[in-house]
Amino acid sequence: MKESETKYTNDDLQLLKVFTVFGNVEVMDLIKDEKFNRVFVVVKKGEMGKAVGKNGWLVNSARKIAGREVIVVEYNENLEDFVRGLLGNVSKAEVKENEGQGGKVLILQVPQDEKGLVIGAKGQNIEKIKLLTKKYFNVTRVMVT
Repeated sequence: MKESETKYTNDDLQLLKVFTVFGNVEVMDLIKDEKFNRVFVVVKKGEMGKAVGKNGWLVNSARKIAGREVIVVEYNENLEDFVRGLLGNVSKAEVKENEGQGGKVLILQVPQDEKGLVIGAKGQNIEKIKLLTKKYFNVTRVMVT
């Protein structure tokens, strides 16, 4: 991503400051998800612990400043590893990618008892996966089977 593509508001800069100044975290990006009123803070690989902070103090401070949910995401250049990080508690998922007619397709093969975790309440987890994999890996479609 080119830096010139990213436009941050003053509020965004205040939020980033929490992580970069107070937590000494290397932040790669800040992505807003207006549909679910949340913000994703994408940090470099290995920075997740610092970004959350002891007992969650750093991310909780960021939530107070943002006035909405702040979710820290650890970047990984490998699509499968990146998606596994986004899946969290889902232990039995298989992550595959295919080229389809419309572009890159991400296929998540998940046991029936874990599909709800992958999709999330009102689809918020699958929306997170769609949003972030589109931005970083040009995924055009996500399927849960």
